[in-house]
Amino acid sequence: MSDTFCILPFIHLYSSTDGELRPCCIADSFDDKPNIKEGIEPAFNSKEMKNLRKDMLNGVRNKVCDVCYKQEDLSLYSPRHSFNDGLKYKQYQMPEVEEDFSVASDFQYIDIRFSNLCNFKCIMCTHEFSSQWYEDMGYGQKGQGDYQKNNTKIINISDNILDELIPHLSKLKRIYFAGGEPLIMKENYNLLDFLIKNNPSEISLHYNTNLSTLSYQGKSYMKLWEKFKRVHLAISCDGIGEVGEYQRVGFKTKKLMKNLSEIKKLFVCSGVKDTENKFTFGFQYTVTPINVYHIFDFMDYMFENNIIKKFDEVEFSDTFGYFALENLYEIERLKIKKFLKENVKRYDSDYFKSNIDKIIKSMLNNSPSHTPLEVKDSLKFLDERNGQNYKEVTKINFR
Repeated sequence: MSDTFCILPFIHLYSSTDGELRPCCIADSFDDKPNIKEGIEPAFNSKEMKNLRKDMLNGVRNKVCDVCYKQEDLSLYSPRHSFNDGLKYKQYQMPEVEEDFSVASDFQYIDIRFSNLCNFKCIMCTHEFSSQWYEDMGYGQKGQGDYQKNNTKIINISDNILDELIPHLSKLKRIYFAGGEPLIMKENYNLLDFLIKNNPSEISLHYNTNLSTLSYQGKSYMKLWEKFKRVHLAISCDGIGEVGEYQRVGFKTKKLMKNLSEIKKLFVCSGVKDTENKFTFGFQYTVTPINVYHIFDFMDYMFENNIIKKFDEVEFSDTFGYFALENLYEIERLKIKKFLKENVKRYDSDYFKSNIDKIIKSMLNNSPSHTPLEVKDSLKFLDERNGQNYKEVTKINFR
């Protein structure tokens, strides 16, 4: 494997809610955007995808994958490394590559964002990923909104997406479900129902979920999941109490704790690491100016309530856009660095410490995309819409 190679463009299908195909969920868009609405196979073997495969096999950095390459330039373990481990440990098989760099569209791994249907409105999100953002971005109001790419509250790829997808799943090994909130989507439930009738025992499921529900129209997911090879729940949770409920509008701490108590009857907390357990869960905590000073309170709360047993069972990641930490004033970033460095010392977890170090490096090395005043204005706008007050939950000074 070259220093630029990633297994995903050879075996994996990612599509956003509007059908745009990209190499994976964190990759940038191609200049000419392939779209699976025009056909899954033509999009997967579009000139853009074939050129990306060519670059990867020849050791050339393609700009759509810069998010991983930039992390590696900071000596960080990137998602590209993680995905290639799946090939290394024979979780996936490298397919035959044709002379024109096309490959068969028999996907071993899929990540289809069926729709933006969601019951939360997280402050760092957009209408593309949450239907709850529809009104706040001006949709339905002529001439308003950040963009008018989609003018319906619920965005979905097509009503027939499952019928179009099924012929490509004969070699399927893994599905990544995200959204929106996948556990409230009919497509998620219907796909599981189909797979259960067609040998699900070789298929692993990975969810990114807010864990606000454990059933669909009264039917238990726990019973469905028992049919599959492995199920991992990556629970998106950015804090508890007033901090978490500010950042994720719609989130309720009591509801989360109730559902965690339920899944612990079957699942064990493993964090992001693979284990021999069939049912596992961990947490994904998106760091913003709202909750950066809440990180250690969150960790202690989950540990004291016997939800996590080790401090490597929570994964921390920075965000993009308005609420990235690099958009803050330098004096605020240096205060955050000092706070994180001093407090992380008391935790016996190399993984947790490396996560915190990654947040610090990204905060200090990434170029800002917005000014601190723009961040403040965005928070004030959201406070007016949500009936909240950012000053009650963050120590950050936006001036």
